[in-house]
Amino acid sequence: MDIKGRTVCVIGGWGLVGSAVCRKLMERTPKRIIVTSLKREEAEEAVSDLQKE
Repeated sequence: MDIKGRTVCVIGGWGLVGSAVCRKLMERTPKRIIVTSLKREEAEEAVSDLQKE
């Protein structure tokens, strides 16, 4: 799957599986990853954790 330069949305990106999916997607250099969760704080925490990597 070629996602380089594309925008990807991960629904439930804060959880264990969702965060692992985000990490794998980051290896494929998308333009943007949109991370969603039921709670805004969870999504913000997931993005913060991913930005540290």
